[in-house]
Amino acid sequence: MNCLCIIETPDTKDLIKDYLIFKGYKYRFITSEDDFIENIEEFDPNRIILENKYEDVNGVFILKQVLKHFKNSNIEDICFFQHEYEDLSKSLKKYLQQDKICIHSAEDFKIPENAPKTDEKEKLILFVSDDRFMHILIKDLFKTLKYDLIVASDGEEGLEKYLTNLPDLVMTDIEMPKLTGLELCSMIKDDYSENRTPVIIFSSSTRPEDMQEAKKCGADGYLIKCPQLQSIVNKIEYIFANQN
Repeated sequence: MNCLCIIETPDTKDLIKDYLIFKGYKYRFITSEDDFIENIEEFDPNRIILENKYEDVNGVFILKQVLKHFKNSNIEDICFFQHEYEDLSKSLKKYLQQDKICIHSAEDFKIPENAPKTDEKEKLILFVSDDRFMHILIKDLFKTLKYDLIVASDGEEGLEKYLTNLPDLVMTDIEMPKLTGLELCSMIKDDYSENRTPVIIFSSSTRPEDMQEAKKCGADGYLIKCPQLQSIVNKIEYIFANQN
């Protein structure tokens, strides 16, 4: 089961994240500033959890867009997270009459004190490239794997998604607009070193100097783009198997 969460409040995010891990969901957190239509198409969630109010847009607006664009999707229910101090708007009350739409408070997401410990969540991998064809290949590849995937189209978006989702591994192209893969790798390794996130450079370049630069940036691997994508799987599994 996939759950897409459109959440702004850090405490709410932590509460719901623990609940989803306990329930065995694959999950993705985004904010109201992200393209939720694109995320729904990419992640194909069975459930959506969203806060009722945001700074620039309200949850009812997001709900309307979801219902408009995804009438025949796999979405089974849409859950509003209602903070205790909020009053229900008239427009929200109207939507709550529909079967798949519900409302919950923090109490509904609490894990029972005597609950057994849950298994570790699926590994989350961030793929960063401005090559749309590679996006298609990578998405098709990951449909057969046990890992969850998010993608970004340039280095700047990659950094934003890295900070929002804190993936377990990053794969990045080198030549990209706004922020190159080497610059992204350096930032992850230097500015956010406490996360100890492995980074694989994924490039069509076979130049030794590029490989050397990747090594200087702290990359954990360098893969040449090729039709045989099994090398990607092998490298990812090797890195995860040898993590401390």
